[in-house]
Amino acid sequence: MPLDATGHPKRGIDWMAGYDWMTESGFGAGLMYSGYKSSYSLSDIDFAVKLAYIAPQFVMKQRFRQWSIEEKLGIGYFNYRESVKGSGSVSASGVGYNFLLGTEYHVSDLIGIGANIGYVSGSLPEDKFGNSNDEDGSTGIFRLHFNVGLRFHF
Repeated sequence: MPLDATGHPKRGIDWMAGYDWMTESGFGAGLMYSGYKSSYSLSDIDFAVKLAYIAPQFVMKQRFRQWSIEEKLGIGYFNYRESVKGSGSVSASGVGYNFLLGTEYHVSDLIGIGANIGYVSGSLPEDKFGNSNDEDGSTGIFRLHFNVGLRFHF
């Protein structure tokens, strides 16, 4: 990031949605979508940064009375998009990876309050932004996230 830029693309809005199918034994499969949006300015030009990740994942969940602990691991599609207001955008896509560790307090059978820590990492084989690894021309993004929110069980 240039020194005279204002704002910071590492600070932004993060959201996550998913669906998990679980067996009685606590093993299952799921689908997760994760998104991120941020912006910064440089020389009076506004830039928008967006990350998107979607992946099938392996899920494990252990329940202890009103509490549960879950682990998720997935591999899927990762996209990085950077745009300039009114001038178009550039994006790069590649393989993404995710891991999540969470806990949840079950208010009822249908609603829970959860918190988790996890990461989403993307490997981008073609970097159109001028940053690359000298060995193979690839680059990547690693995003650590902490989330708290409501969970609905159907």
